[in-house]
Amino acid sequence: MTGWERVHPRLVLVGALWPVGPVVGVVLFDGWSLPAVITLSSLIVTGSVVAGVYTLRWATTRYRITATAFEVRSGLLFRRARSAALDRVRGVDVSAQPLHRVFGLATVVVSTAEGGVRLDGVTRARAERLRDRLRPAGGEVRLAAFDWAWLKYGPLTFWSVGGVGVAVGGAYRVLDSFGVKPYELGFVREVYFFFAGLPVWVAVGVLLLGVVVLGACGSTAWFVETWWDFRLSRSGDAFKVRRGLLTTRSMTVDRARVRGVQVTEPLLLRAVRSARTNAIAVGLGSAEDRSSAPKSALLPPAPLDLAWRVATEALGVPASFALRRHPRAALRRRLGRVPAVVLPPVAVVGGLGVWLSPFLVHLALLVGLAGLVAGTWLAFDAYRSLGHAVDGSFVVMRSGTFARRTVVLRRAGGIGWQVSQSPFQRRAGLATLTLATAAGVHAYRVHDVLVADAVDLGRWAVREVQLSGSSR
Repeated sequence: MTGWERVHPRLVLVGALWPVGPVVGVVLFDGWSLPAVITLSSLIVTGSVVAGVYTLRWATTRYRITATAFEVRSGLLFRRARSAALDRVRGVDVSAQPLHRVFGLATVVVSTAEGGVRLDGVTRARAERLRDRLRPAGGEVRLAAFDWAWLKYGPLTFWSVGGVGVAVGGAYRVLDSFGVKPYELGFVREVYFFFAGLPVWVAVGVLLLGVVVLGACGSTAWFVETWWDFRLSRSGDAFKVRRGLLTTRSMTVDRARVRGVQVTEPLLLRAVRSARTNAIAVGLGSAEDRSSAPKSALLPPAPLDLAWRVATEALGVPASFALRRHPRAALRRRLGRVPAVVLPPVAVVGGLGVWLSPFLVHLALLVGLAGLVAGTWLAFDAYRSLGHAVDGSFVVMRSGTFARRTVVLRRAGGIGWQVSQSPFQRRAGLATLTLATAAGVHAYRVHDVLVADAVDLGRWAVREVQLSGSSR
């Protein structure tokens, strides 16, 4: 492909039809009242502007692949020319939003060390051909695929509960923006009067049960939408990840760009021996290296042994490590935080109880006792999670209790190190080692190790780079 080509004209329909959903919602909820007519008028005007923008994008966007680069030109008054050298391509991401899927379109994002080039509005078949041209494929070997047994892991995250609050708050803002007062809706008033007629403890119990059930259903639905038809395969020296139900995504990552892996075990997932696996790779961007970021994910929440098999395949890491335990002073630091976190709010509630009601005093004592017991258990668990190791060409670090993260970094990917101490660490003779790399979030930490061990580990991990940190 050498001549300039245009994106598909169906891109105009994507821009023109997005207001259909909001318009239907306004008509259903608010009829043809004056506020509804005003809202509908604003939606139509906005939709017309967006349709014009998409029409201009279709008319002015051209792309081509030359012998050395992938080039995209766009714009009418302000022309933009973007280029990605073929020998600098680090990943190709093909995705399709729901409206794009309706019209058979996709978006291609070509990632390089300098950034990325985005092309929106090509057909799905053309997007696949562009990806294969930019990242030539060898024989494809499947490493993992979606398993319906993994559905049980969907609700075992924080968002199974917190997501309910986010969804309710988002729905309230959307309805309010359309001039609909949610508290005046009939079913909302019925729910309110239902709970108002129950005893307080029964109402709280029913409400918590409802939140848990709704959260479990919502997180399971999100799991299915995100990971539907998931496939991880190796093609030549690259990994391909395909997934998605409504929004599909296909991502290719060169194995040579992978600097490490992160295996994350949130508290509930750890209880059933499962984890998430994410790549620490150059070209994904720091925002996509979070342990919950789908773009850097090599595997959804899955059995722990499979998570480590995928990590081993991605980086060639050993199947197991003998982690070195951290000093007992690290445990004392964590135990010392428990009363500092639990006692202040308990003291406030207890003080209010002395002034207002003995019930608050009893509640403060019960909550304080439960908080101290739970905090002590979490402190011991956090200490047991601490560990680090060196194994051939890899540095391993583990920490965390609510989400235990094991990071395995390739030694060749390190670019610097730093040893730092807080005043409390200095008193305990401990320090934190930060290893810098060009991939992921760029900095990974080994918490609460002896100062001498931190310096030795930093020098070993980045032997070629003379970037010393402060250990005083």
